[in-house]
Amino acid sequence: MDLTPAALRNLDTILPHAIQAEFEAKYNSQEEMLRGEIASLSEHAESRAVEIRRLQSTIESYKLWNEELNVSRVLRLDPDNVLILVFSSQRALTAASAGVEDGESFANSAKELERDRKAHEIQWAEFDIIKRSLMKDLQNRCEKVSWSSLSGLR
Repeated sequence: MDLTPAALRNLDTILPHAIQAEFEAKYNSQEEMLRGEIASLSEHAESRAVEIRRLQSTIESYKLWNEELNVSRVLRLDPDNVLILVFSSQRALTAASAGVEDGESFANSAKELERDRKAHEIQWAEFDIIKRSLMKDLQNRCEKVSWSSLSGLR
């Protein structure tokens, strides 16, 4: 290697440019790698958001199916009061299909449906208690009649 003053001056001008070019190349490759990662993470976040929306929709449909099952259960138990529950359930389904802007009315319909369901359960329990009481009373009266008819035959 030539160590003359002219060669050293030439080396002083070439060396900073080489170092700068090396740093620029490293910076550009790192920047490109990070941009690729950002794009990949953005795609991943978007796919997760789509998955979350799909799962929320599935949850809502399961909730509606559960309500429908509750209505059909009440349908078998109490045919006279079913029309009110079916109408409330249809109103909730209509509100659910109306979209996000009617989410508040859907929530209100769901709460109203739950109140109706609880009220009907209470009415059914009261009816069952009264029915059992009347059946017991009828049984006691029938036993009295049969005992009185048996004692009259003797």
